[in-house]
Amino acid sequence: MKMMKLLSNSARQSVTYNCMNSRAVIKIMADNDLEMHSQSKPNMRPRVIRDECKGVKDDTWKQTVFQVNTENVERLPIQDIAAYDIADPNEQFGLEVGPVCFS
Repeated sequence: MKMMKLLSNSARQSVTYNCMNSRAVIKIMADNDLEMHSQSKPNMRPRVIRDECKGVKDDTWKQTVFQVNTENVERLPIQDIAAYDIADPNEQFGLEVGPVCFS
C-alpha cells in the first residue's frame, strides 16, 4: 500500500449507504485519522454522487453514494465509518465500501 501511495498523485474511494426509512448521515475516518463528513471543509468532505436516502419512510430500499476524491493519498483507504439516524423503529441500513483507486 505504501508503494501505491508513493507512486500516486490522487486517490478515490466510494461508500454506498443502503437505506430503508433512514437518512444517509455518515462520518468517515481516513487512513491518516482525519474525520470527513458533510460539515467538513469543502475540499475534505465526501462528495455525494447519488442521494436517494433522504429520510422518506416508505419501506423501500434506496441508496446514497458518497465518493472521497483526494490528492492527499494518505487519506485512503477508508478506515472506519460511523452511521447516524438509525434509531427509530423500522429504520435499516447497510454499507458497501468500494475499492481504492490510486492514479
